[in-house]
Amino acid sequence: MKSFIAVFLITTTFCIAQQRILVSPNNEVIKLEKGESAIEIINQQIEKNSGNHECPTGYWDFPYYTFGNQPDVPQLIYYQSIKQKDFISTWYTVPASGTIDTIFFFMGDLIGARDSCVWITIEQSKIFHSFGPGHTPYPPACIPWGYYISTYSPSGITPFLEWATDTTWISTIGESFPPSQSPAGWQLFGQGVGLGVTARPGINVVNIAGTGLAPILNRGESMLISMRAHGLWSLWEEKITQFGMIKNDFISDTLPSRAWVFYNRPDSLLCGYSNPPKGWWAISNNLPLIWYKMSAKTNIPPYIQRLEGGDVTHTLYSYSQVVTYEIYDCDHEFADSSGVASAFIQWAKAETYGIEFIQ
Repeated sequence: MKSFIAVFLITTTFCIAQQRILVSPNNEVIKLEKGESAIEIINQQIEKNSGNHECPTGYWDFPYYTFGNQPDVPQLIYYQSIKQKDFISTWYTVPASGTIDTIFFFMGDLIGARDSCVWITIEQSKIFHSFGPGHTPYPPACIPWGYYISTYSPSGITPFLEWATDTTWISTIGESFPPSQSPAGWQLFGQGVGLGVTARPGINVVNIAGTGLAPILNRGESMLISMRAHGLWSLWEEKITQFGMIKNDFISDTLPSRAWVFYNRPDSLLCGYSNPPKGWWAISNNLPLIWYKMSAKTNIPPYIQRLEGGDVTHTLYSYSQVVTYEIYDCDHEFADSSGVASAFIQWAKAETYGIEFIQ
């Protein structure tokens, strides 16, 4: 029997009208202090995940979002390659009402997009914690999903309703399952074709607020961030573009797929399919390396701050361990009532893919 002694240092803070928060690829919410750099935090996360770890210390993964810095886990950065005119996307559930003002994404050394240009859009996400590949009745990734028809596209298909010449969704998941639905709803940002940026290897920063059209979302809404490798419609080129991903085998397949790719011309034997259909594919529950920063205007759940030496080391032995964190509570609407009354710990065995939590 493994036991833990939890020690929480509870601190109440009074908040200004807005709180800057950084949301990581796994929906981890990190509160940014005044003058604190989001780039520095992202660099630290990339450095932490750039190699193998011998022994996992546990993994926290919730359907919505988590708060604070997560313990080190055996994650590994790799690259998802797409061709010109293809898309890579991931969805998030927004932890607070506010404005999306910055997007960060990580690129590999190969950038075959024409003129190194990547087009960025934000749509409403129809995939969320209780709907999508991996959630009943749909099988887990890697699976085909569907597309819209567009006579303007040289491939004859398009990922978004706004670009379609026929608004009928074409499901490609197969007859053994209910028809799929488009992963994307109406566009929230992109002014149609998207915001074009010049991509470089490493971390790229996109100032959404600087366009004057930054989207405002309410807490609990889901959004889909998509990136398209630029290419001429009249020319098919095989040049590939590498987008950074985090490989993580501890995310349950029962959670809807986070990584999506829209293929105009999928490679043969994609995910073991002898004749893979074109269109949207749910690739895996690995995580595209895309972060976003927002200015929160409403209350967010308490923020859990890691303290040095406060994490569990490992659970190979049954001796008691002390877990120590600081918890901050910010209520931007009712600052006088902010505070933390109690807290509890959830943990799970790393090999438990269904992740049945023990409280």
